[in-house]
Amino acid sequence: MESTGRVVGLGMEILNQSNYRLWKSCMESYLVIEDLWDVVGGNNTTPPRENAATPEATKEWTRKNAKAEFALKRSISSSIFEHISRCTSASSIWQALDQLFNKKNEAKLQLLENELANAKQGESSISEFFIKVKNLCSEINTLNLEESISEAQLKRSIIRGLRPKYTPFVTSVQGSATQPSLEEFENLLSSQDFKAKNKDGGSRHNDGSEGSSMDKKKFKCYRCGKLGHFKRDCRVKLKETNMVESKNHTKDKEWGKCFTVEATHPGTHTTKNLRNDLIVDSGCSHHITGDEKLFSSLQHHDGKEAIITADNSIHRVEKEGTVVIKGDDEEPITLKNVYHVPGVKKNLLSVVNAVDS
Repeated sequence: MESTGRVVGLGMEILNQSNYRLWKSCMESYLVIEDLWDVVGGNNTTPPRENAATPEATKEWTRKNAKAEFALKRSISSSIFEHISRCTSASSIWQALDQLFNKKNEAKLQLLENELANAKQGESSISEFFIKVKNLCSEINTLNLEESISEAQLKRSIIRGLRPKYTPFVTSVQGSATQPSLEEFENLLSSQDFKAKNKDGGSRHNDGSEGSSMDKKKFKCYRCGKLGHFKRDCRVKLKETNMVESKNHTKDKEWGKCFTVEATHPGTHTTKNLRNDLIVDSGCSHHITGDEKLFSSLQHHDGKEAIITADNSIHRVEKEGTVVIKGDDEEPITLKNVYHVPGVKKNLLSVVNAVDS
């Protein structure tokens, strides 16, 4: 018996604390080839009894059992040998090893699954977070071949752990007709991250100083809409009918401080106030609402698009149509190709679609 390396004469690795599945597969094949499997895991794991216990049959079983025992004992490391030292047959050795390592694997599998469920990006980059989740899934698949993690499950785990700032972008990607592969999804997120960093860093020189006033004139404030300064430097105090005023509000208060519009219903003189309900979203690829009553025309949606919300739940796009709203100047605004997504509680106005139309 060797403590490390390979088993002399068998061409396989010695069993240690980390290679049980590989060792088991190789050893089982070897025992079958040597016609020893019956006494280890087959139908003859105990000596012949009663009428079958002839001297010849008993002698043959004893010979095969001893040969199988020898093969098993010489293929395990010295640190494991103590676990099978009291076993009295090749079958009991096999069962003891299986129980020992399956128990360890179950505990490790549980730890890995818990780690995957709680995996968060934190301060890691997109690439680092993808590698972390991929490695966890790979280890889990090694321990649980019967229920391996699919690429779709892996992607959901990644989406669940991403920083909240990626939610609008991920939602727009999930709403696309063609879904990206895992590698394409990683590249899209990395590209989005790169653009955001360039946007934030573009206003500073390498020495950390602010750009000149001439440089700032090229930029538009995303809060008040005026040129010459950035959003972080904006002194405009927004009203309740505009964008969120402070980051200290609760989630419900933030929803309640968005743009106000009204939706008109054809054939009537009444309007529905969408105050606190219409969110202007620059990351959304389509107008989205869960309220079927807002549509002036509606038809079945033939695509397979789905929307993933912030709580990681998935909602299918059921229908699409036209919604007419009133702007601040009371002029009607027609929103085309609006997605009807049952289960979505807020109405999203896509900046991209609004500009294109």
